[in-house]
Amino acid sequence: VVVTQAPDVSFNSNPTQACAPTRVQFTNTSSRLGANPRYQWEFRDAGGAVVATSTDENPAINFTATTSYSATLTVRDNSGCVSTVTRNNVFTISQNRITDFTYTIDRNTCTPINVNFRSQFQDPNTAGQNVEWTITDVATSAVVGVTYGTNPPTYSFATSGRYRVKATSGGGSFGCPAATVEKEITI
Repeated sequence: VVVTQAPDVSFNSNPTQACAPTRVQFTNTSSRLGANPRYQWEFRDAGGAVVATSTDENPAINFTATTSYSATLTVRDNSGCVSTVTRNNVFTISQNRITDFTYTIDRNTCTPINVNFRSQFQDPNTAGQNVEWTITDVATSAVVGVTYGTNPPTYSFATSGRYRVKATSGGGSFGCPAATVEKEITI
């Protein structure tokens, strides 16, 4: 009688987050495989729908939808032993770029006049995106302010007038290309 242990199934993926579309490389790191192991991969989106499968040992899969994904690897060894591991939220695909911004003028103040800005992203579930805000006086073409960060800024305008506001997102940790939105506002 020959007794064998079931495969110890594990894997990793690279990248773990990226801008859509992207190709994700999965690497089988399983042990106790025995001779001639067979692999079955299954990839599901956050809603549970199967979006891809593979029988490769180390598949590279293209993903286009903005969501988080789970991956399941099942390994069957030559003696018939089977083991499976599922990792939820193993990677996330985003469209992490600015698409618009809104602003609110605080009409309850004299000078300086405070304006609150709020950025809007293609992927509304993305938090912590850095945005650079550049404010230019339309009459003089002079840059009157620049601010950068993850929190929506409040900018204090010294005088009323027309200003061009440019908001640029740098793509963040997802590696999305930079995007810029510009608007002219009157204070």
